[in-house]
Amino acid sequence: MAANDTLKVWTDFLCPWARIGAFWLRNVEAAGAIDADVEWKTFSLENINLPEDGDADELWSTATERRGLIPAAAAKYVQTQAPDSFAAFQKAMFDARHVEHEKIGQPEVTAKVLSDVGLDGEAITSELTSESKWLEAARADHDEAAELGIFGVPSFVFGDAAPAFVRLMEITEGDRAVEIYRRVKSSAADPLIHEFKRPSIRR
Repeated sequence: MAANDTLKVWTDFLCPWARIGAFWLRNVEAAGAIDADVEWKTFSLENINLPEDGDADELWSTATERRGLIPAAAAKYVQTQAPDSFAAFQKAMFDARHVEHEKIGQPEVTAKVLSDVGLDGEAITSELTSESKWLEAARADHDEAAELGIFGVPSFVFGDAAPAFVRLMEITEGDRAVEIYRRVKSSAADPLIHEFKRPSIRR
């Protein structure tokens, strides 16, 4: 692969659309249709939605009081320290939030999710809350997204193309998932296509 054959994907466990996008992309990956290295990135909807007078430093320094920052830090930990468990962790955390309706921002919930995928949840969460490096890694991902003008999740950056925010209505599998992936990639790579948007719909 060339140096720019990387697909960067920003997600936030709090977002149901990010869950759909992540699960769809995993299905495309399972089908062997992704011709790039996938790099999963964390994004903070809490950070991007701060009021004008909000303090991002204060937000990140009080991560244990927030809804999604400890899970984001956990994602960076697992990616680095236990990469073979990352896919299972990602799925479990999304499901904890959107299927089981758990308050994933609470350290004890994050610990349970980690333990459920075979990791030492208690020890990892203790490290997440006592050392800043994993929160800093999550924040660095978010800051990178901000520099690119990314405003929501899931957002995809194919190689050198501009970021693309993609909202799918449902998780797809097999040929349909691959078909959508190819369409998204082609559209993202076309500099003429800046925005394609439908009216709001009711679910």
